[in-house]
Amino acid sequence: MNNLILAKKKKSAILIFTYMVLTSLLIIGASYSNRLISELNSSRRFLDREKALWAAEAGRTVAYCHLKDDANWDYTSLSSSDKQVSSDSSFDISVNTVGAKNIVTVTGSSGDAARRTSFSISYIPSLHNALSTGNKLLGTGIIFALDINGNAEAGNGVWKKSLWRGYNKDTSWITTHSGNDYDWSATPSPQITYPDGETDANTTEDEFSDFKDYSVSTINDYNPSEVVYIQTNDNVVVYPGWNGEGKILVDGQVLKDNNNQTVTLTGKKIVYVEGDNAGDGDVDIVFGGSEVFNDGEDMTIISTGDVTYLEPLQSGQSTSRLNVITYENYDEASILWTNHNLNVYAHNNVNFLSLLSSSSTEGTYTANNDTELIAILAAKHINFPDNTTVPPGFEGFYGLSQGNIFEANSHGTLNQDWQEL
Repeated sequence: MNNLILAKKKKSAILIFTYMVLTSLLIIGASYSNRLISELNSSRRFLDREKALWAAEAGRTVAYCHLKDDANWDYTSLSSSDKQVSSDSSFDISVNTVGAKNIVTVTGSSGDAARRTSFSISYIPSLHNALSTGNKLLGTGIIFALDINGNAEAGNGVWKKSLWRGYNKDTSWITTHSGNDYDWSATPSPQITYPDGETDANTTEDEFSDFKDYSVSTINDYNPSEVVYIQTNDNVVVYPGWNGEGKILVDGQVLKDNNNQTVTLTGKKIVYVEGDNAGDGDVDIVFGGSEVFNDGEDMTIISTGDVTYLEPLQSGQSTSRLNVITYENYDEASILWTNHNLNVYAHNNVNFLSLLSSSSTEGTYTANNDTELIAILAAKHINFPDNTTVPPGFEGFYGLSQGNIFEANSHGTLNQDWQEL
């Protein structure tokens, strides 16, 4: 009897132990299965997120390929199949035009995952225009004309003002030439923007620091012997043709180097005048008497202030260029006749002041705001240049390198500000 009871107890213990083992195994198995399912789901989510990102990148490529050639491309024209990257991933595109930029947002989708990226395309008008103005092209005075032999754009029309009445839309004072494109309501507005310095979005209050960052970065690409870097809030006067080698005055004093030698301009590529604030560091470019810029020179003056160019009664050398980049205004005065070989970018306005003159330029002018001809019995002639090598300091605008060529029939673009949202 006792043996029978003992045997039953052993069987019960074995059964209980077996249940405990099976329960433990089931718990371990369930835990492992849950972990495996969690890992599989995590892997699937990761894969879907990566697929979604690459779908967004595929959409970015599609958008850029269209927009670089056509700023007004209709992104809604893409069909569902056009937006399908694979059997389980696709993208959607939206485009918002802000000033000179198209801001593109692309959403890539795969499974339950979605990732959004954005980038901007800036259109570079100077690549193909003799004249570009982001806002208005204005004419003021008595009997005056602007002759443009090359492509031209304005963001907000052509306007004329006589002495006895206000501004009215009027293109009668503009002379155009066949074979060129003229767009007086260009979209996007033909402006230049700067790659951002320390922020993700290019806002008005950041533009000045962006300009300085861009300028410093630009001069660092040149040999130090080719650059004159002047940090001052005072007025600077540049005499490019003085004594055949040029000189610079800062607040009335001749600029000297560390060896107390007069800084000359022969062989220089960039003179950068940097003030503390926008509008500081104005530059006057002056030619006196029979002075001319030496044959073969190619130099750009960059300033955080205004730049005024005075070259009275001179023709200059046909193989030299004296270019300008200014954060503020570019003012060009002429009496009787003046010839220029140059490229100009003004972050604000370009102003031509002409009196009894016929001034001619071979080059390009770009104003982010207005371009105005103020003239009495005068004509201004602008011809797209034969010399289309990128001017010193303009490489970032063109998206090209030193020595490259820009063309009259091509848009330049900068693909920038990429970020994931």
